[in-house]
Amino acid sequence: MMSYLRYILFFGINICVLQGALAQTTTAPRSTVAKPTVIPAKLPAAKAIPVRTRVLILLDASGSMNNEWLGTSRISIAKSVLKRVVDSLQLIPNLEVGLRVYGSQSAIGLNDCKDTRLEAPIRPRNADFIKLRIDAIAARGVTPIAYSMQQVIADFGISTGLVRNVVVLITDGVESCNGNPCDVSLQLQKKGIILNPFIIGLGLTPTEQSAFDCAGRFFDATSAKSFQQILDNVMNQITNLTTSEVQLLDQNNKPTETNVPITFYDAITGLVRYSFVHTLNNRGFADTLSIDPVNLYDVTVHTSPAITRKNIDLSVEKHNTISIPAPQGDLALQVEGLNAIYAPSCLVSQYKIDSVIAIQETGSTQRYIIGKYKLEILTMPRIILQVDIAQSKTTTVKIPAPGLLNLVNANPIPVLGSIYEEQGRELKWLADINGASKSETLTLQPGNYRLAYRTKASKKAMSTREWRFKITPGSSENFKLN
Repeated sequence: MMSYLRYILFFGINICVLQGALAQTTTAPRSTVAKPTVIPAKLPAAKAIPVRTRVLILLDASGSMNNEWLGTSRISIAKSVLKRVVDSLQLIPNLEVGLRVYGSQSAIGLNDCKDTRLEAPIRPRNADFIKLRIDAIAARGVTPIAYSMQQVIADFGISTGLVRNVVVLITDGVESCNGNPCDVSLQLQKKGIILNPFIIGLGLTPTEQSAFDCAGRFFDATSAKSFQQILDNVMNQITNLTTSEVQLLDQNNKPTETNVPITFYDAITGLVRYSFVHTLNNRGFADTLSIDPVNLYDVTVHTSPAITRKNIDLSVEKHNTISIPAPQGDLALQVEGLNAIYAPSCLVSQYKIDSVIAIQETGSTQRYIIGKYKLEILTMPRIILQVDIAQSKTTTVKIPAPGLLNLVNANPIPVLGSIYEEQGRELKWLADINGASKSETLTLQPGNYRLAYRTKASKKAMSTREWRFKITPGSSENFKLN
């Protein structure tokens, strides 16, 4: 079963949402965090969620929840808001809700760091029972956030069919039992069990807030009203999908680029969530995608070189447009006037950047982001040059047709030798010959060359022999190694 995590810390109360991924079995497969704008939204009217969704509320009932906030206690506000939220979710089809509480069983002086209990199993239309359990809760103990997070996995049990598991954690402070919620969250995320935390805080000090930076996105609620609005927005995200489109912009900021693979990664874990090949419809508009809005995404456009936009936050109940500059042009590699099969590979790298971004075959045309590139064509000798790729234009590089060098070893014993390219007064080593073979054919670019060799058995350097030759396009030079 795959699940996703989201943290939400509120009014000194922290609310954490762990959202379950689509799963069919219980076996899970595999920058700076953006701070999204809170869009106040009413809770959705009762309607069918596209996928079965199970929500587990994880409530902090530690002693500090009795502290005053805006004329009442934090636990009172938490209870009131939770009961309203549970009621609002009651009639939504395909939705199940449960309740786990920590810190309610043992007095704070006992420092019971395993004080957590499932009060209401996850069930459909479970609001009345959950509200009864909420009313019975008294805040008294410590804050074992990490340990409680580990327990919620069993609360969901075995999944059958497609399911999204969501946990809403409400707490008024940081971990008090030497656990590390961030580490637990990250490990569970990497296993595909939870991911992508939201963090909303009120009443936390800057130091306390920073303790949750590693957990995900941070929201700051400044009033009871904003608390309600954020909860509404969170529940909207849990119970709704959204539509999106990716616009690939050309040099003129027009969305004309297309036919490029695109991958949506989970921004926290790096796990692949969606993979598409970008498409424009018949009217020239980017195709519409159905994306779960609960997650933060890093979107990679697999151009050459690839382009990544990080921490994309999707809004619910509106169409999202993700615009990514990806201006491209073409590079065509050709061999001049040669009908024979000859297709040396070309190493392509960005200008003044050593890493190779593509290996292109001669006779092909490939798209690249506009700019300057270094080409290293694997001929003999290699051809190195610089090209400019322009928007929607084809840059054509023509490689001179090669010639052939045919060597025949007439000696009964192997020879040692090398081929050099004559560069003015200098000789540049090009390749060693295969002296153990009776014959060998090398494909060389046009130019002047020299062959130096001797028999392997010879013990005298002066027995080395030389042969100077010239290769022209389409020529064939033959030499017998005597």
